[in-house]
Amino acid sequence: MLKSETKTKRFFVCVKGLVFNDKNQFLLIRRSKNDCVKPGCWEFSGGRLEFGETAEGALVREIYEETGLIVSCVSVINLWSCLWNKRSQLIGVNYLCITKDSKVALSCEHDKSNWLSLDKLDKIFNSYNIYNGLLEDMKGWNWKDFLDKIVKYRLCKM
Repeated sequence: MLKSETKTKRFFVCVKGLVFNDKNQFLLIRRSKNDCVKPGCWEFSGGRLEFGETAEGALVREIYEETGLIVSCVSVINLWSCLWNKRSQLIGVNYLCITKDSKVALSCEHDKSNWLSLDKLDKIFNSYNIYNGLLEDMKGWNWKDFLDKIVKYRLCKM
C-alpha cells in the first residue's frame, strides 16, 4: 500500500450496549428516518469512543446522550468489525448492560424506542429492520446466559 493511501484510511472504535431493564426486557432504538447513518434501522444504543475514554466510559456516556438512561456495564458480549466505506473501518464491542429505569428520552439521532421481551425474539428477528451484522450476531447469542449474568451481577451489587 502506498504511503499516501494509508493517510486517507482510518478506523474508529465503537461501543454498543444491549441494555436490560428490571423486567428483563431489552432496548432497541430506531435511527431517525432522516439520519445519514442507516436511517430507519433498529440498533442498540452506543457510539464512538472519544480520545482518552475507556470503552465502558464511552458506552455509559453514549447511552445517556441517546436515551437518558444511566446504565451499568455487566460484561462484554462480543467484538465486531465492519468496513464503513472505502476509507473507514469500525471496530466494535457489544456490552451487556443493565438499567433501573425504563423511561427513555431519545436524542435527535433516533425517533423510536422499544423495550422487548425475550419470548418474542423470533418475531423481533423477522419484523424489525435490524441491520444485518447485528441481526446475525443476535441470532447466535445465548440469551439465557445474559439473564444469568444479570442476576449474578445484581446479587453482587446488593
